[in-house]
Amino acid sequence: TTLLLIVAGTLGYYFLETGKSLQGLPGSDKWMIAFFGSVSARTAGFNVVDISIWSYPTIFLMIFLMWVGASPGSTGGGIKTTTFAIALRAAYDFVRGRHEVEIGNREIGNETISRVLVVIILSLATIFFGFFGLLIFDADKNPVHLLFECFSAFGTVGLSIVNTSTLSEVGKEIIICLMFIGRLGPLTLLTGLFIPHKKQYFKYP
Repeated sequence: TTLLLIVAGTLGYYFLETGKSLQGLPGSDKWMIAFFGSVSARTAGFNVVDISIWSYPTIFLMIFLMWVGASPGSTGGGIKTTTFAIALRAAYDFVRGRHEVEIGNREIGNETISRVLVVIILSLATIFFGFFGLLIFDADKNPVHLLFECFSAFGTVGLSIVNTSTLSEVGKEIIICLMFIGRLGPLTLLTGLFIPHKKQYFKYP
């Protein structure tokens, strides 16, 4: 999954920005910047070009990469590559009419698939409420750039098109909350806050 995301991100960045932010650079530099941008969007959040001149398609590509994020066990954020891979495989198997999800001659349990679904829903819900708040308190900013800011904060990436320091005080607090929830993980945070449900010893028909 990591390899596919790096390759797809590099190709997408190169072809979307070759006539824009990469214009006038040698071919080797374009590929290096595209590769660096693809990897950085899921991990460190460094940039070597002015990202404020990115085209909208590139911004949405980077939003997707930031949302998926790094692999488990790393210091990167996002929903993680394994979550994304299992979700894709589960959707693929469901469309094909299969009731079991299998990867590499191993079956993925229903509890794991449910956990993947919860992580995806909670991540999108958290980002949605943060974005909604920024639209209210920073209405003078470009909505696409605010959306980018929310995904960057949730994925703890560090990239900023809006320039976070120019946000309102409430906007900055929203970004702080997104970074905190994104770092801990919404599932971990909510599991710690809510009292576990008592075990139910019966099933409804």
